[in-house]
Amino acid sequence: MGEQRRELVVGMACEQGPRPSNADAVAAAGALSGATALAVVDGIGGDEHVVAASPACVQEAVAVGAEHGAVAGLLAAGEEMRERQNAAAEKGARIPDAVAAIAVHLPDLDVIEVAWTGDCRVWTLHAEEIRVHTVDHTQGQRMREYAAELTPEELADYDEDPADWDHVVLTTLGRAHPVDPVSFGSTRVSAEGVLAVVVGSDGFHKSLTPDEIAAVLREHSADAQEAAEALVTAALEHSAEVHDNVTAGVLPLT
Repeated sequence: MGEQRRELVVGMACEQGPRPSNADAVAAAGALSGATALAVVDGIGGDEHVVAASPACVQEAVAVGAEHGAVAGLLAAGEEMRERQNAAAEKGARIPDAVAAIAVHLPDLDVIEVAWTGDCRVWTLHAEEIRVHTVDHTQGQRMREYAAELTPEELADYDEDPADWDHVVLTTLGRAHPVDPVSFGSTRVSAEGVLAVVVGSDGFHKSLTPDEIAAVLREHSADAQEAAEALVTAALEHSAEVHDNVTAGVLPLT
């Protein structure tokens, strides 16, 4: 008999937007244990090696993540990226890299595992709110954290705008490694009360506020695919200043 597969109920949408190529990718996978993994990979740049690497890495992330958890999935995607980096280096081509986020729902434990690099994000929708479970690994975010520790007098002399540095990512798939715990982020949160899990690229979350994401999810709560497509469409409509690919995935838990 062939391998049994569990039917997945997820929504996924990925649009090229104004970019000349699409280096984003999104995927989902389920395990017979009941676990479901949902991930997005956002390639850095848009050449052919990056465009090819993103879908391969996201498929590796969810295949491993569904069976072994979010961190294992992210690190497996990192291994895939490094193999592609080595192959590109041998050809003298530009070295591909990407940022990523993966969420894994473990129903037996009633938890959601999250792992990420760079500025991809993971949210959970609740009855009264939407929560983000990632912290961007960017120079801009690091500057915000630094500024938050300054005294009012020091802050008055701090003239840097963190938003100018949000495009500089500090962790990537190619650098994610188990021996370097600061090369990626991870967390585990309760699934109690969670209506849906959302993963998205920076082209998505830079175009919509959390409240706007929540509103679209509630409007399309009956159909995850409609919700994902509506989220990406809304992001594209709001992305006058965000010239990027736009990708989102939705995993309903109710």
